[in-house]
Amino acid sequence: IYRILLPFFIRENIKKLQPQVVYSSADTFNPIVILASLGTGVKVVVKDVTKPDRHFAWFTRVGKKYLYPKADGFIAQTNSAARFYANMFNNRLNTIVIGSMIEHVPDVPVSNREKVILQVGRVSIEKGQDRINFVSRNDVRNRDQNLKSFKTLLQEIVKRWPEVRFMSTDN
Repeated sequence: IYRILLPFFIRENIKKLQPQVVYSSADTFNPIVILASLGTGVKVVVKDVTKPDRHFAWFTRVGKKYLYPKADGFIAQTNSAARFYANMFNNRLNTIVIGSMIEHVPDVPVSNREKVILQVGRVSIEKGQDRINFVSRNDVRNRDQNLKSFKTLLQEIVKRWPEVRFMSTDN
């Protein structure tokens, strides 16, 4: 029922908020967002960073096949992904390649490294979060350290880009 009602919820919010552009970067939800925006006059840009030949559930495959060409823009993370989608959609996607958002990762001497893993993003089986104790029910020291690192990251983002707004679907 959730997937059936989701396009209506998204469409209602698009109409209410009247954004200039809707940006979706959730591979399985991209088709739903495009569907929800049809006929609203709002531009939609989708980003798909999943391995291009990944086998999705049938409704996602069908949604991508018929709805990705209706998006105003498509962001691929690599040139090879862009070529894959260009071939798949007979060059009907308005594609741009935007790689990793990380500009530079400074070298840190090995002796100064801490054993900290911070994962930011949606929980997804293919990302293997189940194999990482990053929030940690098992060892609260890991949880506390990772939450502190996450707070520092968010503070740095705000310092670098003061105009940033953090939002969630319950806003």
